[in-house]
Amino acid sequence: MRLLGGIDIKQGRPSSTVLCDYERMRPYEFSAGEWAERLMSKGVSGLHIVDTDGARRGGFKNINNVREIKKRVPHVYLEVGGGIRTTEQAERLFDEGVDRIFVGSIVFKEPNLFRQLIYRYGEKVIVMIDARGEEVQTGAWQQHTEIDVYQYAQQLIESGVTRLTYTDAQLDGTGNGPNLGVLEKLVTKFKLQNREPPISIFNVGGISTYQHLIDLQQIGVDGAILNKSLREGKLDPNKAYEILAHL
Repeated sequence: MRLLGGIDIKQGRPSSTVLCDYERMRPYEFSAGEWAERLMSKGVSGLHIVDTDGARRGGFKNINNVREIKKRVPHVYLEVGGGIRTTEQAERLFDEGVDRIFVGSIVFKEPNLFRQLIYRYGEKVIVMIDARGEEVQTGAWQQHTEIDVYQYAQQLIESGVTRLTYTDAQLDGTGNGPNLGVLEKLVTKFKLQNREPPISIFNVGGISTYQHLIDLQQIGVDGAILNKSLREGKLDPNKAYEILAHL
């Protein structure tokens, strides 16, 4: 299982999040580049960068943070999203050295753009399944859709998506563990069907113990994005990899 360090950026600063609530985000005392260096030194295998300002208002707002991160850790694997609303914005991020982009709301709000991104960039496009339990949410978790995550995942895979990242907003920042029930169903329905190309499933949110990571690996989840647990020193990625390797 792959472990990525998550950096949520608000108004140019890495910030903590709780329950995916923008108003409750609190900035860290260091820059995104400094935090990226610390995360990589802790042993994560890459970074997951969320532009929360862009996600709320549209348009990627924190390109300078991406540049600072790439300057400080030039060879880092980097996936970036939040507010991508045009193919030009996506291309600009790739030009800055981003490896993959992730999108969410545009699947609903701008389906033609979503199809263009998949057509142009294929496996470089990740889709975030933002949810509350089994119900998909959109608009930075502000809007209900009445669509269940399994129906949504099926539609995404049929459109050419190969990487899904699930977030349960009810667990974000709580440390109470990931939603194993939903994740196991996603793995069973989509990853274990020997599809080509293969589907990978990641989780973000709720992770605070090594047992949480063990549980994720045992049900077949491919990766986890860690944020608060690294900031608070609850998890050591190097130790986590050692534990997971012996399962």
